[in-house]
Amino acid sequence: MKMVNPRLTFKKEAIIFPLLADCWYTSPMESFFKTLKTELVHHRRFKSRAEAKLEIFEYTEVFYNRFRLHSALGYETPEEFKKNYDNLKKVA
Repeated sequence: MKMVNPRLTFKKEAIIFPLLADCWYTSPMESFFKTLKTELVHHRRFKSRAEAKLEIFEYTEVFYNRFRLHSALGYETPEEFKKNYDNLKKVA
């Protein structure tokens, strides 16, 4: 399904939007946000928006990507999974 953003038509650019009803498209992000809220946000009261942004950034970049094991990745961290994937690509 191709939809054109009217604000971009003067530049003759088109944006392809995913099907909105495709559950396979949105489920990874829904899962991530559920985990983020469960493990960080619902247990804290942030003093400001800036503090919340910093904490969420640290959670995502430090803990979630480097230390948290993911069952969908064979109980590896995303960082380990990427390294292993890159090594497999080099061998193949």
